[in-house]
Amino acid sequence: MPFPDQDLSIILGKHIIYTYENGWQYEYYFKSETEGHYRIFSGHVAGRWVTNRKYHMTNIGHDLIR
Repeated sequence: MPFPDQDLSIILGKHIIYTYENGWQYEYYFKSETEGHYRIFSGHVAGRWVTNRKYHMTNIGHDLIR
C-alpha cells in the first residue's frame, strides 16, 4: 500500500536550532524533502558541518514532522 502524499511545506526552507537533553546543540536546514544540512555547535564533534545529507521525513499529524 503506498503512502499518502505528504505536505512538508511547513518545514522546507526553514532553519531550526535544537538542543538535546545533554546540552548538545545542532542547527538544521531543511533544503528539500530528501536533503538537508546540519551544523553541530557543542559536544565532542562541535564545529562539524554536514551538507546535502539524505533523510526521510513524513508528516505524522497536524504540523508534526518526523
